[in-house]
Amino acid sequence: MSSFLPQGMANLAWAFAKIEMCDAPLMSSISKEAIRKIAQFEPQNLTNIAWSLATLQLLDETLLHALSAAAISRIREFNNQHLSNFAWACATLGFNHPPLLEALAAQSLRMIASFNPQDLGNTVWAFASLGKLDVPLMEAIASESMRKMSDF
Repeated sequence: MSSFLPQGMANLAWAFAKIEMCDAPLMSSISKEAIRKIAQFEPQNLTNIAWSLATLQLLDETLLHALSAAAISRIREFNNQHLSNFAWACATLGFNHPPLLEALAAQSLRMIASFNPQDLGNTVWAFASLGKLDVPLMEAIASESMRKMSDF
């Protein structure tokens, strides 16, 4: 695994999650190497790893904390899909990380006009599932949902 680049690790984790096959030794190896190389991960890589953990129902808190710290530091590089998928992954795993949720909410507010119906739904569900009431974000999601109602 040490020869893998972040995208390769993220793609491998994503592929195994996509076929719903949890290989514990492989995921453990990806986790250890991802933590070691976390500073090199792009937003897409961070999101794909988080999504993979959630899809496989692997609550790897050490990796999730590393992913969260990296996401917070690069949050302005996240697009709408990264934001909603990362929030969805955390909620699916029950991983409540207040600084991450605050960063996701702030960036989502800045980008709310680019959210599609799935992004809007995933985001509101994630925040509700984690019990994080962010009134400005919920109001923005409600308003954006009304504008895009015919797309739902």
